[in-house]
Amino acid sequence: DAIENCSIETHCPSGFSEECPGGMSCYGGLSCNVKDMMEELEASEGGGENSANKIGKHDERRSQFCGISWGDANSKCGQWCPSGEDTDCPGGMGCFGNTECYYSEDLVPTQTPVRVTEAPVTRAPIAYGDAANTRFCGVSW
Repeated sequence: DAIENCSIETHCPSGFSEECPGGMSCYGGLSCNVKDMMEELEASEGGGENSANKIGKHDERRSQFCGISWGDANSKCGQWCPSGEDTDCPGGMGCFGNTECYYSEDLVPTQTPVRVTEAPVTRAPIAYGDAANTRFCGVSW
């Protein structure tokens, strides 16, 4: 069951069944890998015009702008080039990073202020071959 139904939703990286929905247990050593699933998901979501809202507000790509030189891009803050590629820029301009410009048009404020009471937990990246990537919930192995 777990091997036939492995998905991002049924991933249980800790190996503990408490992560699983009722009646399911966490099984490890399956042939599916959550890293592959994440790559497929990212590829299916693609980039394009909706890619901006997937870029964090502190991402350095928000300071990439088009210009004929870095100084030109930095002073005009005109066309944003999130991919970092010159092909995002019109008229033979190049894409320059680390400008003092900041793209924020896609950022939306929250309805009410949000108070952070604890520092967010950022987990270390997990290598592809890590056993945690092959643990999924199911009724049986």
